[in-house]
Amino acid sequence: MIINWKDVKYLRELTHQGMLECKNALKEANNDIEVARKLLNVRSTEGNEKEARVASETRIFMSVDRFSSSGVMVEAACETDFVANNRHFVAFFDTLMELIYQTTVTSVSELLLEPWNGSDKIKDELNRLQHKLGEKIEISRFDRVEKQPFHSVYGYVHDDYLTKGKKGALLVVKQTSIEPTSDLAFNALIHKIVMQIVATEVKYVSREEVPKKVRAACENQFEEEVSVMAVEAKTKAKIVANKLEKYYKQNCLLEQDFIFSEEGMSILDVLATVGKQPLLLKRFVKY
Repeated sequence: MIINWKDVKYLRELTHQGMLECKNALKEANNDIEVARKLLNVRSTEGNEKEARVASETRIFMSVDRFSSSGVMVEAACETDFVANNRHFVAFFDTLMELIYQTTVTSVSELLLEPWNGSDKIKDELNRLQHKLGEKIEISRFDRVEKQPFHSVYGYVHDDYLTKGKKGALLVVKQTSIEPTSDLAFNALIHKIVMQIVATEVKYVSREEVPKKVRAACENQFEEEVSVMAVEAKTKAKIVANKLEKYYKQNCLLEQDFIFSEEGMSILDVLATVGKQPLLLKRFVKY
């Protein structure tokens, strides 16, 4: 059947649907614009009903380029794990990551308005996917790590049977002269560090990153806890300081014990043993 593109354009202006949806609706309606409009309105209503539903099943998608110089991480949401593992669902988010590499937007609302293919936007393709799979599907959040000299990007998505695809992290590492990706032992070590980021409740790279407000809140909490103790003020201050050190050890990556070390070394200590060049864990993104 030959579809008149002027009719497609007119139908799109009437319904604000994607070009492909309008074309398919005209095809189903044998080129009857009014019938096609009603079809699209029905599907739009179905879409609104999906919008009211809860997409509580999450899956992390990640892409790091072959040079380990840039990376993308996306958190997708749907209603069931069946759809989360569907090939059409996976294919959509694989393509989406490639598009994120090419754009500069930083929010999901902006991303949805980016082009998908031709005149269609990402939101149009997402609507098609929802219609095809019959579930509410969302792009919950995304992060992109841009390429920088002497910076390498490492990623990991947890894959055990209980939390498969639900936890992931990107880590940015800086080395001052040589590219760290040339060293297999180095890569293996950093991979384990990214695994530790995913496995623990770490929040910061170092204690210097802890916001002043957070540090002050911790100190106030610890001081309140020791205020009822029948000990000298000097002892109370020491207890507060020890509690603060424990907080840093739990929440700051460099101060954590490296869980893969039998010697009980911290991550900072382990990094000091790698090569002759200074290494910096610049930042990480964790879902």
